[in-house]
Amino acid sequence: MSLRRRRVDTRREAEKNRAAEPRPTRSTATDMLAVLVLRGVALGGRFVFIIFATKYMLPGDFGRFGILAALAAFIPGVVGLEAYQVLLRRILQEPARASDTRRFYAIFVLSGSLMSGVLGAVTLAVFGWSTATISLGSAILALEHIGMETARNLINERRPTLSVLSAALRTGAWGVAVPALFFIGVIPAPWTFETVLWYWLVGAIGAAIAGIPIWHLFRPTTKDLHLRNSFRLLKEVAGYSRTWMVYILGLKGIDMGGRFVCAFMISEAAAGRFTFLSMVASLSYVAQKGVVEPIYYPRLIELEATEASYRQFRQINFAVITGASILSILALAATSWLNSSVLPGSELTSFGLLLLGFALLSLSQPAHYRLYRAGMDRVIMLSGVIGCAAMVVASLAATPLWGVSGAAAGMMLGSMLLLGIKSRAARKFAIAASPDIPRPA
Repeated sequence: MSLRRRRVDTRREAEKNRAAEPRPTRSTATDMLAVLVLRGVALGGRFVFIIFATKYMLPGDFGRFGILAALAAFIPGVVGLEAYQVLLRRILQEPARASDTRRFYAIFVLSGSLMSGVLGAVTLAVFGWSTATISLGSAILALEHIGMETARNLINERRPTLSVLSAALRTGAWGVAVPALFFIGVIPAPWTFETVLWYWLVGAIGAAIAGIPIWHLFRPTTKDLHLRNSFRLLKEVAGYSRTWMVYILGLKGIDMGGRFVCAFMISEAAAGRFTFLSMVASLSYVAQKGVVEPIYYPRLIELEATEASYRQFRQINFAVITGASILSILALAATSWLNSSVLPGSELTSFGLLLLGFALLSLSQPAHYRLYRAGMDRVIMLSGVIGCAAMVVASLAATPLWGVSGAAAGMMLGSMLLLGIKSRAARKFAIAASPDIPRPA
């Protein structure tokens, strides 16, 4: 059967299934407003936390926080094999196999969370952390694994508000709680690293609990545990996911690799400064990934995706980048006011480079989803590899000369190359010219 015929059959099956489901009653605008309010109130706590943490945490402790935050993004991505890139697309595009895919997904995530915890403990031991911080850090990494997958599947099951709630509890609500409890006298200054980890752990538990409404779809039973079928699917996922593992490691290298460069080439305190500047500058990227994509993700990868959806996605991206970049600048100014000091010129330069770098990452997403929908995974992988390689080489060369600014310049260069490769590939294959019949890689 030809590729086009299979896609037509799959499209008809999807239409029949959607016709049998109740239509959502809320408009896209209402969904977007709810997600924006929730993101602003809860997930914005991430930025509230770092503004105060630069004053009330010791520089070394804040640097360790930045390292653990980076590991929380790296380790679950490696252990998870980026399987969601394959499994979420299959759930949406192959309804007949969706139930089996969901149940396999559940077993895969629970096993992966245990592995994330173990790898986290080993990595933190290499850094020479205490037994208490290793225990808390490994537990956080295991729950971060579950929380990330919970948020992704809530998006895929068309529950964007719950997805943002889950992400907010995992990455930001506790960030509001720590400063609030400090100001009412519950937490003393300076905030200890262990105290911050306990509140982070509570938030990670809440993020997993937010997935309760869809648990019944993923709950495996003994009759579903056919080892031969599970190993066959695992092998298939691993085969597809190698591409996505390489890509996500490259993307995270661009995004967070500067923290490790600063930690190894300068100091943990310098890693803390880079963490602070990059987290403030990344507001546009966080908003794009956490607010815009939960609404548009299913529409952009379905076989019936329209050019209007891509155009709307691109327009909203521009608006979010502009607004969030202004807020990032205001947040940096608020930090200077709170600490009664002006940032040195080198850090202002670093902030400007990082602000541009994260804006470029956000701008790459429309082209990314065109390539992703058409199955051109290897092109996406190539963009991550080249971008990360450029970041590493530039950072290692520039950091000894310019410190944190050198690492920031490497991040910006990597983002620029990633955007250029994706955009060129999207234009070359002219996906927009035939939105209803995606072209294979």
